[in-house]
Amino acid sequence: MAYQDFKETVRKSYEEIDPERFLYGNYEPNYWSRLGIGYDYTQTALEQALKDRIVGWCDSSRLMVRPKTGTIAVMCEDDELYLFWFHL
Repeated sequence: MAYQDFKETVRKSYEEIDPERFLYGNYEPNYWSRLGIGYDYTQTALEQALKDRIVGWCDSSRLMVRPKTGTIAVMCEDDELYLFWFHL
């Protein structure tokens, strides 16, 4: 699946979350380590790791903190039920 197709799948399959829930303290720049995949991950590995962890998403340009155009912010839950997010 192409990267853009995966972002579209996330948009269609998961709930859109209010941008105010994406807090600075929950931003995870090293999301791949939180997901248990290596820094040089493949797209397939990322898709598999995210499959059961995604809580929701938001258009990144709507965020109050760390806004970014052309991406979506994905909220995930780790094994300890801690919420974190990153740009996809």
